[in-house]
Amino acid sequence: MAFRQKIVWKKKEYTKWEWLIDRSQVRKLVLGAVVIFWWMFVFWQVWNSWKWVIASISKETVKAVAKQAWESMTQDTTWNINVLVVWYAGEWERWGYLTDTVMVASFNPELWTVTFLSIPRDLYVTYHKGWRWRMNGVYRAKYIDSWDSHEEWAKYLMKKVWQITWIDLEYYAFVSFDWFTDFIDSLWWVTIDVPEDLIDPYYPTNDNGFQTLTIKQGTQTLDGDLALKYARSRKTTSDFSRTIRQQQIIKWVVNQVIWSMWLSNISKAKKLYDDALKVINTNISSKEILWMVKHLESNKRFFSFVYTADCDKRYFEISYPWCLLVNGNREEYGGQSVILPIWATPWNINYYKHTKDFAFRVIHNQEFLLENAPIRVFNWIDKKRARRNGYPIEWIATKLAIDLKTQAFNVLDIANSDELVEKSVVYVPDLASYSSTIDLLRIFVDIDEVKLYEPGKEYEWITIIMWNDYMFDR
Repeated sequence: MAFRQKIVWKKKEYTKWEWLIDRSQVRKLVLGAVVIFWWMFVFWQVWNSWKWVIASISKETVKAVAKQAWESMTQDTTWNINVLVVWYAGEWERWGYLTDTVMVASFNPELWTVTFLSIPRDLYVTYHKGWRWRMNGVYRAKYIDSWDSHEEWAKYLMKKVWQITWIDLEYYAFVSFDWFTDFIDSLWWVTIDVPEDLIDPYYPTNDNGFQTLTIKQGTQTLDGDLALKYARSRKTTSDFSRTIRQQQIIKWVVNQVIWSMWLSNISKAKKLYDDALKVINTNISSKEILWMVKHLESNKRFFSFVYTADCDKRYFEISYPWCLLVNGNREEYGGQSVILPIWATPWNINYYKHTKDFAFRVIHNQEFLLENAPIRVFNWIDKKRARRNGYPIEWIATKLAIDLKTQAFNVLDIANSDELVEKSVVYVPDLASYSSTIDLLRIFVDIDEVKLYEPGKEYEWITIIMWNDYMFDR
């Protein structure tokens, strides 16, 4: 008896190109890809929503507990909290306790703003007992000369910073390089925007040699070791650019700590504080840290300023607004490279009037910084009349622009005015939005009238039109 064989299933054989054009297979691939991407999208949305919920609950929980355990921090007369921030070489390094970085960080809890103002390491200053040397040796000199506590050495440096800035400092935070790399690694590294390529073939190694440090322009993620090198490199750049890099890292650390606080409970926040104490020597207590938790916001506004002497070209477009220092004559300072305040002399190196005025403006007038008003200067001074009165007419608008930029005004343009005026006028697009800027402008410019733009005029800029009375008031 013969049996008929039944073929249940037979695998179809394809060539390479036949399989690709088989519509049923293509439909299956497309459908599978759509399903995968759909679930990935759903997972991403759920994860983001859950992360936001966790962050919000944790944030409010930390704040709620903080309200019960906090201790208020000392504020100055304008309600700012001022902290001296110092990076220094640890005691095990060759030049231990030299301060690479000295800066004032001023936090306004009402505006959620922070101003960083750095003092260059090469600023020539007086010490106790009539000593004179660079700013980076003040702390070390007190350490060598006395057996006082670290707190006393810190207060000595705070007093010197007060002489330069006239900013009342209640708190300090000294960051040691010994533990800095571990602390950065514990915060999952640093992600910052590198403004330009950094190439330093002379970065020192532990065996007294050199290595080439290369960090490319753009957004970069740096581990603790590379972040430290990014902050300390200076052979191929200036102290000005190095200080800006250091401020970048500090801003990132502040925001990262805030985010970590949001995702932490109180016990984890306390652990974060304890970990920070390994790298930071500070007189800010844990209860005062909890007070600051009440003001935690991730969208704080940061402002960066550095006293500098990098002012070789005086054209206002490229001059630094904080250019209040000059390079000293080496012959007058024993062949050493030093920096002095403008108008200071070898016999009066402590001439700090301009540095004090500038510090007051950028720390006690943060509303003005928030306005960030774009300004242009128009010249309408009668040239014939100026010549008759012996007034130099060259670079009139540029000179005023330089003066204003030196005081942190956002001057972006200069020109000659084609508008006939008989007094010095300032045009503004909105009086309410730029009230702080106008108030400060009156200190430097004799303004006869402040006017709103007429219809059809430009509304984005503040325009200063200088008339003849300007030259008689200089």
